[in-house]
Amino acid sequence: MRRSRKKSETKYILRVGTDCSGIEAPIQALKNLKIPFRHVFSSEIDKGCISTIKANYTPEKLFGDTDGPYPEGDIRKRDIKDVPEIDMYICGFPCQPFSVAGKHRGEHDERGDVFRLGCMRVIRARRPEIIVLENVPPLLTIEKGATWARMLRALSRGGEYTVRWAVLNPTSFGLPQNRPRLYIIGRRNGPVSLPEPMPLIKTASDFSLAMVDPSQRVLTPFCRAKLPKLRGAVFADMYMKPSSKVSNPAIAPCIMSKGLYWNVQRGRLATKEELLGLQGFPITLEIPGTVTRARRQIGNSMAVPVVQAVFKALLGF
Repeated sequence: MRRSRKKSETKYILRVGTDCSGIEAPIQALKNLKIPFRHVFSSEIDKGCISTIKANYTPEKLFGDTDGPYPEGDIRKRDIKDVPEIDMYICGFPCQPFSVAGKHRGEHDERGDVFRLGCMRVIRARRPEIIVLENVPPLLTIEKGATWARMLRALSRGGEYTVRWAVLNPTSFGLPQNRPRLYIIGRRNGPVSLPEPMPLIKTASDFSLAMVDPSQRVLTPFCRAKLPKLRGAVFADMYMKPSSKVSNPAIAPCIMSKGLYWNVQRGRLATKEELLGLQGFPITLEIPGTVTRARRQIGNSMAVPVVQAVFKALLGF
């Protein structure tokens, strides 16, 4: 980290780079924590996410922006010489190869080599002090743990990095959404602290807003047949298998890119603003394009409060 002297005060300016950046939950988390930082680079292959990043954040380099000098957003293909020096590296590399919802092909999936050919190239070339990677919990067990063992060996090679990992759920960090995700945290030549859970004070009802659904989408008969079984819930994913009982109406289901979220309390689809809130973003975040595209981007994001908790534990804020 670079020191910047201002009068008698010494500040650490954290140089941050994100890959598979989505709508930049890590940058939003740093802003919320008021941590001095430089947003050195972002990278995305989704052009909708590129538009959202440009509308809300100011990375010094934006890989994947076809209107800029770095149109290649695939981190496996870019020239590593174009990647600047950083102190902290964050990447939510594709989860589909390891997800229960996917085909569970792991590294045999065409997206399964992003960690090896993308993340590890940055880590080895730029040697950031802090690494934060995010994926789905089945990554730990796919191929009977062989994939995870290879990844852990690559991260820990040479003993330069101390690596810890944990499955963290937003419900343990103040956000009423059931979204367990694997966080892999590394520090170069130093200890790694995992975040301490905090009480869940808010409920899903706190995120149910007095708004209308701008898409006016009509539910299919399959979805409408589920409505009587959702009594007591606030939000429900209409694409999930019917359930005879809502396990915890105070908790929203996992917000995913291909979900169809119904606000049971208000009798309409969940709005973009409600989904942003359930992921911990400001509901005023600008997402250009259609509501459907916005829902997809929000569903692919990390949950901001979890990332905040990880940063606070690592940086001592």
